[in-house]
Amino acid sequence: MGDGEARLGRGVHAADDARQQATARTLPVPQLLGHSRAGGKHVVACEDVFATGRCTMLLGDVIATADRHPNALPRVTALIDAACDSLLAAVADSGRTAPLSDCVPGL
Repeated sequence: MGDGEARLGRGVHAADDARQQATARTLPVPQLLGHSRAGGKHVVACEDVFATGRCTMLLGDVIATADRHPNALPRVTALIDAACDSLLAAVADSGRTAPLSDCVPGL
């Protein structure tokens, strides 16, 4: 890796760190553990939320469970409500909105 690549790598990591910290202020996100390179690729390591117990199932798994066991439906509703509440809190905290096309070029 040349010096230019090293500088780019550090800049990319710093930007990743800054984005993760900004996001973590308003949304429940896994803790960023670090960066490395493997096989010519940049690897970003985050907390394993299943191993730490922060999560026990993916939303899709909860939906599938509710398909088989309707008594699990309130859990689906609660998870979706919590996700929407987190997104609304993040928007309120950022103090600005933008069209999706401005946020994700190429859509």
